[in-house]
Amino acid sequence: MHRTRIRSAAAILVALGLVLTASPSVADSRTFKDPIGDTRANGLLDISRVTVKNTKKYVSVKFTFPANNFVPGPDGYLEVLLDTDAKARGPELSWSAPLFSEFSIVPVRRGKKLFKKEWLRMDGTQTRCGRTVRIDWNPPKGYGRLKLFKKAGCVGSPSRVRVQVRTVVTGERPTYGSPVRYSRPERDFFPSASRYSAWVRR
Repeated sequence: MHRTRIRSAAAILVALGLVLTASPSVADSRTFKDPIGDTRANGLLDISRVTVKNTKKYVSVKFTFPANNFVPGPDGYLEVLLDTDAKARGPELSWSAPLFSEFSIVPVRRGKKLFKKEWLRMDGTQTRCGRTVRIDWNPPKGYGRLKLFKKAGCVGSPSRVRVQVRTVVTGERPTYGSPVRYSRPERDFFPSASRYSAWVRR
């Protein structure tokens, strides 16, 4: 009886070991949902979902909002903050732009943006690190995506990352007619104005 129990226990441990071996220890991609309808007015840039990837070759952040075909589009501002260092306070990188203008990629240290070291400027010029950046801004399909190829001295090769996404709409620019200005800006934050997403490990 004793030997039978030992054999049964060993079989269970072997089976468990196989399951644990087959399961990945970490995930390099996570998708987070953000409440829909939590903005004050029309919700033109109401964030609904954020997907963060941290692979061997790149880091990417994609956020979705209601698809729209406005030309030139809403007036406002977007920003994605990327935190790559759990030991340092605040994010290390900011992707931002007035809507709809050229994009800016700026390193951040201790909460301060280092514009003199800007990777990608709103006039289209870029540095060595700027050449690691890919931006896909697609309002007709309802998403914006930042992709950063990992390179020493730029985004580096972080073992984990987390993000905060914020959008601000101050008015609308319809294809025809006069611009409309909101009495108060319409804001949305993922996950909130003072928090970041969970860490996404590589």
